[in-house]
Amino acid sequence: MTQPLSGVLVLDFTTLLPGPLATLMLAEAGAEVIKIERPGGEDMRAMPPAHDGEAAVFALLKPGQEKRHIGLEERE
Repeated sequence: MTQPLSGVLVLDFTTLLPGPLATLMLAEAGAEVIKIERPGGEDMRAMPPAHDGEAAVFALLKPGQEKRHIGLEERE
């Protein structure tokens, strides 16, 4: 069965709870979600309790979302 948002790409620049919850729902509806974070990661990663070195609430809101690491450097 095709999901309603299959083929839709979402760039997630959100932080804290409301945005990640919304992108979780988009991912569950079939969208491809790519999380973009500031250097050092988003604040929710440090909230207790932790599971496998990551905040449990952060891990719960990111299933099925692709993780990519890109190094961007500022040049003078």
